[in-house]
Amino acid sequence: MKKSQWLGALLPSMLVTPSLTAASLNCIEGTPDAQDLQQWRLEAAQQLEQSSITERALADQIRTCFGSQIPMCLQRLTDYVNRNDTASSSLDTPVRSSPQKQPPAQLFLSGTTAFEYRVPENIEERAATLGWPAIRYKSRHSGGFDRDTASLLMIYVPGDRLNPPVPYDRWLNFALPEDPASEASRPTPGSPLPSADDYAAEERGELALPKIFTMVSLDRRQGTTPGQVYFQRFLRPGRGDPTFKPEGNANPKRCVSCHPNGLRAISPLGYHVRKNENMLDEESWQTVKLINDAMVQAAGQRPVSWRDAPARSDSTQRKPLLQPAAFGPSIGPMAPLNGRSRTQAFINQCAQRRTVVEVRDIFGRGPGRNNVYRLSANPEIDAAKVLRAMNCGACHGTASRSPLNTLTDWAQVDFKILVDQSMPLGTHKNPLESSTGDVQDNLNADERIALANCLQAEFELETQEIAAWLTQGSCQ
Repeated sequence: MKKSQWLGALLPSMLVTPSLTAASLNCIEGTPDAQDLQQWRLEAAQQLEQSSITERALADQIRTCFGSQIPMCLQRLTDYVNRNDTASSSLDTPVRSSPQKQPPAQLFLSGTTAFEYRVPENIEERAATLGWPAIRYKSRHSGGFDRDTASLLMIYVPGDRLNPPVPYDRWLNFALPEDPASEASRPTPGSPLPSADDYAAEERGELALPKIFTMVSLDRRQGTTPGQVYFQRFLRPGRGDPTFKPEGNANPKRCVSCHPNGLRAISPLGYHVRKNENMLDEESWQTVKLINDAMVQAAGQRPVSWRDAPARSDSTQRKPLLQPAAFGPSIGPMAPLNGRSRTQAFINQCAQRRTVVEVRDIFGRGPGRNNVYRLSANPEIDAAKVLRAMNCGACHGTASRSPLNTLTDWAQVDFKILVDQSMPLGTHKNPLESSTGDVQDNLNADERIALANCLQAEFELETQEIAAWLTQGSCQ
């Protein structure tokens, strides 16, 4: 069935009212009932898809017709046409006025000026004394943002362990000096944090040291109030200078592409492993799990809010900084809109669209430099298994987690399926999670590539179904 036929069949018993024409959208006369609202929404979606009305014009029309009382079934349409009408990140609360963007002073050397941070050599010992979990690990794709090293130290600061307690948690990620090339495959970094002598040597041009640490904070979910996420980077401005200073506010679209749910579990080298790969020692593995579980618990196992900010510098009105769910159809929905992709014929067609998939580290750093995956010469692919694994929407886009959509960097989908194999949820077990003490996986290597390929092919079809996506759900 063609899309136009599908849309026409959506409301077969409804007639287009005289107030609706192909060229314009007029307000509904009188008090609208469910049928009026569904018909108005359908006409609006059709005109939007056919480009006979602009998103801005439709946003204006919704305001004209419904004011501030937007009917529930028009909320997705309203959010979609207003998805880019957001507050500027430059108007977000700055570091000096936002405790959530400030690292805990107890971790840093004293004697620095306000909002400047010097990292002590014994920062891990300081964290341990305070009861804050810490883990040394190596990124396999994009972690840390320091192009010269994939070695990192994460410290988790639970707000309820502070005196006095605070209602937010923080996760700090420090770049460590890179290990020698001969130790690139060792999961746990061995290099110490830079000393005063190291910084002096850097000033003389004898070595280069990490220049960044990052922090993600979350106001913990309280009842029905969602957790609110904050991102902050700290940079070292010059060679030989040990002082890190906060960067200005970042556009949250830069963050959501890799962090669709705000917080994102770390996936170090040696955490999710394939057969014959080196695994983290058990204590480190359990610490990673504890830190990742804390992210889910702080969010209350629900999507987070990306917060809001003043609409203008001279205004008391506020706008959201970002509304990720408003950006169209999702990757791996439970019920695809395109009507074609959840068939064996479709899987047979899309499974080999990429015979080689590269998910290399974004800076070419050692642990993720060789993330290249190739289909076998004669791929072994069970289409039924691939079909069962395509339902990302069972978690994403529900009450549990934010959706994956056009804001999502596709490399992150490939990473989750092919590199760390943490998705689809429950298909992969590490030695510490399996009853046999071995790696177990319900999908073989060819099926994982096929899954990544077919989700990509399906999403290309889904993004063409804007009108169908906007008219999902009844107005009853």
